Amino acid sequence: MPFAATWRLADQRVWRYDGTMQLVPTADTWAVRWRPSVIHPELAAQQTLALREERPDLAPVLDRDGAPLLVAETVPQFSSTGSHGWFVGYRGDVAFAVLVVDADSSAPAVETAVRFLTAVDRE
Repeated sequence: MPFAATWRLADQRVWRYDGTMQLVPTADTWAVRWRPSVIHPELAAQQTLALREERPDLAPVLDRDGAPLLVAETVPQFSSTGSHGWFVGYRGDVAFAVLVVDADSSAPAVETAVRFLTAVDRE
């Protein structure tokens, strides 16, 4: 008898496949003849099925001379009750983001970005 299996995994991932199982009559009903392939079509005797998540190391992000642009760091978290000023942008091959905590507007973030870009221009 054909069947369709759907496994709902972490992170909203879904694994689907089709298989078959053999039904056999018993005294008053039908039963599935047990085989590992009832779980998955490629599963054989003495095999198990397991799900393991492995996160690969990230590929390095390097500049054109091979120097690292990004390195793994601990990211601090904070909380505040005030308003914050944000400004995000890019110019040429330079991208930037500015956050000024308790700024009440984006003006201080824009001023900081202007100072940053002026310093980049001097390099």
